[in-house]
Amino acid sequence: MENSDAAYMYKTRCDNCGSSDANAVYSDDGKHCFSCGTTVRGDKDTFQQSGTKMKKEFNPSFLEYPNQIRGISKVTLEKFTYGVANGKHCTYYYDTEGDIVAEKYRTKNKEFAWSGSAKEATLFGQHVWKPSDRIKLVITEGEIDCLSVSEMQQNKYPVVSLPNGAASAKRDVKANYEYLSSFKELIIMFDSDEVGQKAAKEVQLMFPPKYAKIAKLPLKDANEMLKQGKSKELVSAIFQAETHTPEEIKSGNKLVELLNKVDNTKGHPFPSFLPLLNSKSRGVRLGDLTILTGGTSSGKTTVAKQLELHFHETTDFNQGIIHLEENIRTTVEGLVSIKMGRRLHLEEDSHKDPAVIEEWTKLCTAMDDEGNYRYSILDAFGSVDPEKVYSMIRYQAQVDKCKIIYLDHISILVSGMMEVDERKALDKIMTDLKSLTQELGIHIFAICHLNNNVNGGKPFEEGGVPNVNNLRGSGGIKQLADNVIATTRDQMAETQEERNQVSIHLLKCRHTGDTGKADEITYSKDTGLFEQGFSSVVNENDTF
Repeated sequence: MENSDAAYMYKTRCDNCGSSDANAVYSDDGKHCFSCGTTVRGDKDTFQQSGTKMKKEFNPSFLEYPNQIRGISKVTLEKFTYGVANGKHCTYYYDTEGDIVAEKYRTKNKEFAWSGSAKEATLFGQHVWKPSDRIKLVITEGEIDCLSVSEMQQNKYPVVSLPNGAASAKRDVKANYEYLSSFKELIIMFDSDEVGQKAAKEVQLMFPPKYAKIAKLPLKDANEMLKQGKSKELVSAIFQAETHTPEEIKSGNKLVELLNKVDNTKGHPFPSFLPLLNSKSRGVRLGDLTILTGGTSSGKTTVAKQLELHFHETTDFNQGIIHLEENIRTTVEGLVSIKMGRRLHLEEDSHKDPAVIEEWTKLCTAMDDEGNYRYSILDAFGSVDPEKVYSMIRYQAQVDKCKIIYLDHISILVSGMMEVDERKALDKIMTDLKSLTQELGIHIFAICHLNNNVNGGKPFEEGGVPNVNNLRGSGGIKQLADNVIATTRDQMAETQEERNQVSIHLLKCRHTGDTGKADEITYSKDTGLFEQGFSSVVNENDTF
């Protein structure tokens, strides 16, 4: 595109859009408003027509270059075409062909305005420096910092800046990725505040390892370094820039420090009626996810409720209880029943019994040393939104200080999700639950149903023993669970004694690797409790 011979003279008001200073007047009496695009032609064209669309012709000659702007010399300002027009800072942006495509204004109040095609613009200063694999390139957040870095290096070494600041860093870096990748190294010198450093880390991760490095400045930004005469410190920051290591990655001394870190994998024993399970699993550890499974009416929920009371009495842990298929009163009544060894739901007027009232009150009002209630029970009957359940688990752990959470059961969470693939949904649920155990340092007991596969043997309701592939719905359950415990009983056995017999099987234990049949326990219809069966014999060498 050829330039007109007409020279820019001054800017004035635009009668079309009302802008007070965007209408440029040229020596041939032509006018062009950089705000609305209105053109009034003079004796010669100041704009050429490209196809059917008028393309702006920018003329940098109207810029004034003061002796200095914020410590930046006139020489540097002219090199980058950064000057003053009508009391405002003004500069130009170029496209990849080296043509000016946009004009940018900056007011004293740090307000910005663009004219032209900002979408076609490359990085500020990109037109000044050609790529070279023998020198470093510095990138800053804004034009003033870019000019400041160049000033302190006597305009000898390449430096560019983002056109729109840290907020659009990833987008602008992506648009100019090829150019930024064409140097020996990329030095990211964003502002030292939280926003700038976050953007710096995000930009660094867009490039190959060790190519992009982050410079740490002792002051807020490069211009502050210039104004305080810290050129040497800035150059040192460039050469001492480091490759950012994500906080999640540990190496070297960080790994050595783990030697003396408190081990949170201490096992907390299961109830005494499960000695073989204790021997095989070494108990319950914080950070783990345990799946309780079994056929319908095999006793898994009753086992869970006995665990709720057991850990209340044998640890100082607060516990969170989420039973999605029963109302909250039934949950509390079950706890009191186990504590008292009575099936209170079968007793008329049990709620009037002074002993029941006393025990009910005692359990519900038990507190830890910080004044948190030992039991936190979610009133979630009929509410199955997974995201809400996760937020409640996080609340129980962080606010109520619960260390063990019971979720009965995970399959029902899928029913609260509209039009989803059950397998994918359960995979996500398991991933989210496992993530919560690690994030919050808690143990989650989650009850899971079985599928209908009987593996060619007995149905599960007739005492058939499941394996991890029988967990209903998703392979993610067996993969992400730390422990899988199954209950089995033959509900069709000939005698009541046999029908009350329940076998415990450890299908998976990540901690010990031990699996297989564990305990035989017996359900008492009188007390509503499981008791140790005759075959649960443990070798003394296997205890912990």
